[in-house]
Amino acid sequence: MGYEDSKINFPCPECTQRFQVSLRHLFPEEVVICPICGATSSGGKLSEVNQAFKKVEIELLDIQKILDSEYYNKVEIELLDLEKILDSENYNRER
Repeated sequence: MGYEDSKINFPCPECTQRFQVSLRHLFPEEVVICPICGATSSGGKLSEVNQAFKKVEIELLDIQKILDSEYYNKVEIELLDLEKILDSENYNRER
């Protein structure tokens, strides 16, 4: 599930009532229709919002890469430490 499936409370430009829409409806090719008064709002008018969400998505992916990298580096270090312990003379004598 991507960010575009998330929902927000969208204010109608005519009646000012709020209703939920998926972020995918904010894409330029989409039209948002108010379920209360029927007013329409072109998704293209919301391109700044789209650009901001795309930046957030890229930043979240970058954070995920960093976290994955740190996790795998930590696991690798722990495995190397374990190998050293298993290879050590003290470990072999205790067995």
